[in-house]
Amino acid sequence: MTVAELLTQLLITHAHVLQRLAAYFGEEELFELLEKASEIREEQQEKKPKSPYQFQKDWFIQAPLKIAKTSPYAELDGTVREINLPAVLEFHLWAYPFYREWIESSVDLRATINPTSQGGSLTVQEALVQAKSWLSSLPVHPIHAERVITLGMTPWIRFQSEIMKKLGARPLNSL
Repeated sequence: MTVAELLTQLLITHAHVLQRLAAYFGEEELFELLEKASEIREEQQEKKPKSPYQFQKDWFIQAPLKIAKTSPYAELDGTVREINLPAVLEFHLWAYPFYREWIESSVDLRATINPTSQGGSLTVQEALVQAKSWLSSLPVHPIHAERVITLGMTPWIRFQSEIMKKLGARPLNSL
């Protein structure tokens, strides 16, 4: 599995979360929640300690230098277009913090995740932690908080299962 494939699945999963939340709250209310949450995250970013999650070089096998038919960035863009989200939700999809962490790193998107390293399983675990944190940061009324977590984490549990299978691990072993 390449980093681009992992990020594709990450974007698809977060898009499903956004769609589920839009169905629950309605698009207009979700747009407002996302904007408020973004403002809060920006304010807290300065105070927040840096995450201990760090990419390690042994997690990846560098792709051989060759000319690809399409760039990994074009593949990611194509995937997001196929999802066909409203423009505001698409913006928030691209701005998803865990995706941004990967895309802004020095990791080559064509690199393969090393199946002999713990990078894949650590990344999946971190994706779930980040997803729950993101969902918890939505400024929803306490009455809705538990439902938001349940709605939002369901696609991430599927993500965990699918990625672990692609990495050759038994999905239930990783729970």
